[in-house]
Amino acid sequence: MHDLLLAPFLAANPGDYGVSYPFQFSQLVLGLVWAVWLVLNLWIWQKTKAKSNLLMMIGAAVLVLTYIMRSFTWDAPGAWIEIAAVVTVTVGFYLSVKPLVEAQLAKLREKLQSVTSKKDAPPPAAK
Repeated sequence: MHDLLLAPFLAANPGDYGVSYPFQFSQLVLGLVWAVWLVLNLWIWQKTKAKSNLLMMIGAAVLVLTYIMRSFTWDAPGAWIEIAAVVTVTVGFYLSVKPLVEAQLAKLREKLQSVTSKKDAPPPAAK
């Protein structure tokens, strides 16, 4: 009875009880999207050798493998590996963007400091 309930989800042909799995095009597309992210980070990492891009590259590689495996079979790694890969990509992205954001914030602070210091200065003396 258990096999009959799972057959539509496991087999391409419901009468084929789990011998073959349906191809999932959406999982393949997601794998290809992560492959593009992987290649872009590979190019950047080859030029800069930045650890942030290396982290994004590792996370994207794990996601590519996970999604490609899921497109052909249900026996892909568990969700924890996928979550760890997404966290790795997120941490790498944060580390790559952090210096740019800090530089922009420093410029804004300087601009704010200069504007407020001009307001606090006494008005020029009349001639």
